[in-house]
Formats: sequence, C-alpha cells, structure tokens
Amino acid sequence: MDFYTLPEKLPQKILVNVFDDVLSGFIGAFKTNIKPNATIPLLWMVIHEKGIRFCNSHKTRGLFRDISVDEIDSFKIKTSSFGHTYVKIIFKDIKEDDFYVDIPGVIKKEILCAISELGLQII
Repeated sequence: MDFYTLPEKLPQKILVNVFDDVLSGFIGAFKTNIKPNATIPLLWMVIHEKGIRFCNSHKTRGLFRDISVDEIDSFKIKTSSFGHTYVKIIFKDIKEDDFYVDIPGVIKKEILCAISELGLQII
C-alpha cells in the first residue's frame, strides 16, 4: 500500500477524478478499503488544503464525496481490538454521521502527518 505525495504519481483513472481545484493544494492520497456498493470501485482518500475528497476510477461517478475543512470538527484515531487503525472524521454538524476510514499500518505515519497539515484537531 502506497501513500502518494505527488499528484502526478496517482493512477491516471484517479487523477482525472481528483480535478484541478485540488491539485494546487494536494497534500497526499492513498487507496482505502471502502467500497460503497458493488458498482463503485474502491475509494481513494485525497487530502488537500481545502479538505478531503473521496474518489474512485469509475468513469461517470468518480467523485464519491467531497468534505470541506469547514465541515470537519476533528479527527479521532482509533485502533480496534483486532489491531486495525482507523480515522474517524467527526463533523461539526451533529446530524451528520461520522465517517470512518481504515488506515493501512504501513503508511499510518504518512497519513497522520498529511491530516495534521489541515490544521484540525486530532484526538
């Protein structure tokens, strides 16, 4: 599992769904294990100065979710009893469900550093 710090290193199918507005403030990206449904490929978490974008390689539905820094209250890092580490994205709007992203252990440090660049609280 790789953590990409240069947008040009991303797979082409992902790069086209990241969009130009993110590339200038690109911090990092990695492939998650989140598969929203059977017709959508695995999501990539793209961290950029304006927030977090979840996208995939689907031709017409490549952008799954775009989360602005203004929407995020904080991040919580947790480790399950099985040893899996994940990030919980906590939203300012309490009506919004928290969003969980499993973090591959081999790139945990890089992901945490990238998230910290957003300037939000990490619990």
